[in-house]
Order: sequence, then structure tokens, then C-alpha cells
Amino acid sequence: MFGISIYKVPKYASYKLMNDLIKDKFSLKKSDFKMVHHAKNKKVKVFFKEQAINQIETFLEQNFTPSIKTNQASEDHESQKGQKLKENEPNSNTENLEQNATKESKIPQKLVDLCQKLSEYLLAHPFMMKKVTLQVEVFLEEPKETEKKNTDCKETVKDIRDIATPLWKMQYPEQLEFKKRKLDNFLKKKGLPKSSEIIPFDFDGNLQRNSFEFAIGFDSRNRGCLGFRGVSFEQNPNLVFDPSECGFITEDMKKIIQKIQDTLQNQKDLIYNRETKKGNFRMIKVRVNTENEYLVIVDSKSPDKELSSNLKDGEAHDKLTKTTRNVQDQYSFYDQLPFENILYTHNDGDFEGFSSRETKKYKGQSFITQKINEYTFRLSAFGFFQCNIYILKKIIEKIQASFNTDNKYLIDLCCGQMTLGILLSKSFKGVIGIENNPQSIIDFNECQKINKVQNCKILEEDVNKISIHDILSKSGMEAGTENKKISTTFTAILDPPRAGVHKDLIKKIRKSEEITELFYISCAYDKAITNITDLLREPSNAYGQAFHLVETTSYDMFVGTGGVEVLFHFRR
Repeated sequence: MFGISIYKVPKYASYKLMNDLIKDKFSLKKSDFKMVHHAKNKKVKVFFKEQAINQIETFLEQNFTPSIKTNQASEDHESQKGQKLKENEPNSNTENLEQNATKESKIPQKLVDLCQKLSEYLLAHPFMMKKVTLQVEVFLEEPKETEKKNTDCKETVKDIRDIATPLWKMQYPEQLEFKKRKLDNFLKKKGLPKSSEIIPFDFDGNLQRNSFEFAIGFDSRNRGCLGFRGVSFEQNPNLVFDPSECGFITEDMKKIIQKIQDTLQNQKDLIYNRETKKGNFRMIKVRVNTENEYLVIVDSKSPDKELSSNLKDGEAHDKLTKTTRNVQDQYSFYDQLPFENILYTHNDGDFEGFSSRETKKYKGQSFITQKINEYTFRLSAFGFFQCNIYILKKIIEKIQASFNTDNKYLIDLCCGQMTLGILLSKSFKGVIGIENNPQSIIDFNECQKINKVQNCKILEEDVNKISIHDILSKSGMEAGTENKKISTTFTAILDPPRAGVHKDLIKKIRKSEEITELFYISCAYDKAITNITDLLREPSNAYGQAFHLVETTSYDMFVGTGGVEVLFHFRR
């Protein structure tokens, strides 16, 4: 393995941009290299695996001929910058490489030469714009140490609650005070008024969370474990911490976790090892309703991938036998899970986590239902649903008490299965939702039948691409024509992903004079702040008429963490 360290990386050099540069230029697979981006230190480290050497070597031979030595290139680079490197900053020159190679006699000279050539190519690339410095490092991988990472780990986490619920040592009133002060200080720095209040969570009989993602791995004593990963998961990819002491884990969930721990301990060979790529089970996602009904999605490696990769001639019958046994072992694991509704999905890539890939049903239903007020909703495998029902009700109460009653229609942008829209439907003549997640569309259609909601309609559209006029026209509301202003005014709700929405959508909302009121809901106000300030900026041709901020209310949706759900109420 060898690596390139790039210093003084320009601010515009995002992780994706740097990743694409390396991957596309050298025609590498994602598994051929690993990149670590230290944005704070303006540094990027790229680690190339052995199989990438030939690819890089071939590319450089065909596309790049060094005109000067690497040492001279570095000198020219420095003279063009007109300043010397700081003494503590590395330099990319032949002397560095030779010293590095001398320290490790096992490193082939061919690899050292390749690194020299690679460094010169990167320095000459237009992307670098002669603003960066390079240090080429060559180092060998030690397989034996890799195998011991799980048991010989140096994990700094002493208590997983410090990661999952970092405020757990505070009394609850202190947590609320801390969160409000943190939010208000942030708003003040952005020139915005303080929040009016923080709505606390009620611990009496309410679930703090209805969705969990657990990793399957090994604890520090090498026992099979279901739980959360710590801060060193890159160095210790199989290390998992028991989550039972976290405040949001109910007594019922603790018993379930213990049962699964016992099962994993008896079937450790089925636990997916992220270093050796052996084993099957990787993660478990749990969704639960207020009636303690569970829906579980198990993420596992395909049962025959491991066998087929090492298959030799004449082993077809043996492979079939092993595959059958492996599948039977997986089924045995499913049967021991204490759940009625079990889905599973296969993941043979490097990605750790759940995505909207194909799921199959092992037993039970592919969804559970959740009752909120008089309405019934579906909790499916990958459809979005708010994680804290109690706080969701409080947000609905706030909107119902403060929306402009002159507005007869509601537009629910990024609506999911239109949970918010349906809960507010009795307050409006009509509700139109925008969503492009197929599972959410299915869930809405079923909810509409169950609840017999007649004044709600959903459009399967990308909210960033459809115009407000088209939303109103397709909804069948009093939309008028392109050349005729709409006489009806609307209230809109926007509950976007953590990072907010593209500025073009904000511009559309501002230019649509029919939208006179907006409730913007954010689970990460520090990431969505650009949307908030864009809604308030001065009128212009690009943005149209501005909104003004009526009130900011925060809700303790994520108990024990530093985060809050924030409701921004805008009018114009």
C-alpha cells in the first residue's frame, strides 16, 4: 500500500471533487483506494491498494511524460508561489522519497519511482492551480496487525452514551437550558431573533424514538454484539458497544437486545467481519410503534458470495452443499429473532448502512401501523417517518394554533407519506403534497384509503424541479393560468432533509406570491441556515418578495443529544 498526502487543499476542493479526480483520472474502482479528507487542516490523504499500482502506472505512461525531475519540479513550484514552505510542512522532493524508502528496505524501488512520477503529475494538474504542496509516503500493509484490530483496539470511548446521548450526565432541565442557549446564540450570530421557547419531551409513557439502526459485530471482549459503533470504527470496523444503558432504549427493547446478543454469541461465524469479508449479518434496523409492535430489517451479505469467490473446478456439488447450509444457518438466525415482522436485504458492497435497496419478506408484514390522533399511518422499511411521536403532535398543535386562517389550501413540500398534511387536513379545504420517494407514495395511498381522507392529494414529483404553478395546476386547485394571477392564497410546509433544499426551490417559493405563509421544519438548523437566511434576504429579481420571521420554536425531539427540531414560522 502507498499513499499521497496533499497539503494546502483549496476550499473549493470538496471530498466528492477530490474523490472523482482520483477515481476518474486513473480509472480506479472505489475499492482500489481510500481517501481521508481533513478539511480543517486543508489536507487530503489518499491510500492506494496494491491492485491500483498497475492502473496508475499504465495511465502515467500513456498520458504523462515528466519534462523535469521531481526535485526540480518542486523547486519551480516553490519559486512560482514566491514563498518558502513553513519548516513544519512537508515537501515533495526526491530526497524525501529516498529517505522514506531507506527507512523501509522492503519497499521496491519501482514503487518509489512510481510515487515520484505520480507526485509530479498531480502538481502539474490544473486542478491544483499551483496552490498545494505534496508529500509522497510509501508504506507496507501488515496483515497480521489488521487481523488483531478488533481485539487489540485502542478505543477512546469509555461509555457509548457519550456518543449516542452526549448530554446524559446533565439533569433534564439543564439539557433544555443548554439546548435553548446553544440555539439562541447561533441565531444571534446570524442576526436572527431568539427562539420563543423550547418544548420539552414528556417521559410519561412516551417513546423517545421509534427507529433504531444497530450494527452487528463484536464487543471489546470479542463476543457477538448488537449495538452502536464508537469513534474509531475506521480503525476498529468490527467493534460494537452494547446500547442497553442509553436512555432512549426501553425496558422491552433491552430484553430484545439481550436475546439477540445471546443468539449472536452462539452463531459468531454468521457475524460479518468487515476486515476479512467473511460472515453474513451486518446491521439490523428496528421500527416500533407506540403499541410495541416491531418491524425489523436485517442487512446481510448474500449467502453464496463468499463461496463463489473461491470456487475451484470440480467443487460445484460441495459449493451447493455449503451454500444450502449457509442459507439454513441464516434462516435459523431469523427464526430466533424475537420479532413477528422480519424483512431482509442483501448488501455485498463496502457501504455500511441501510439504503432503499430491494427488501424481501421473511415472515409477517412488510409494515406496521402507527395511530396519531384519529389517523392511522404506515411505518415501512425505508419510508420517512418522524422519530418522536409526542413531539410531532406538539408541532402539529403549534401550526394549528398559529396558521393564517385566511389561507384555505396547504402545500406540503417534501411530504413523505404526507403525515403533516393529513394531520392538518381538517383545517384546510385542500392539501397537496410533493414527494418522489416510491415507498412514501405507496404508504400515502394506503393511508388515504384507511383514513378516508378526501381533500388530500399527492404528486410524485421532484420538489426541486417542479414549478409552484405546476403544483397548483396539477392539484386541481384554483390555479388559474400562466398569465393570470391565482386568487387563492396558500400556506406551505417544508420539512426537508438535514441539509435543507437547493436555493432554486427557495427562489420558487419566494417568487410565488400565492404562498403567503411558510412553516419550515429543521432537524439540523446549523445546516439549513442558508435556506432560512435566503427566505429573509432583501427583495430582488432573483429571489422575489421576501418573507419575515414571525416566530422560532424549538422542540426536544432528540433527548440527550445537542440537537433540537426547530419550527420557523414565516409570513409576508
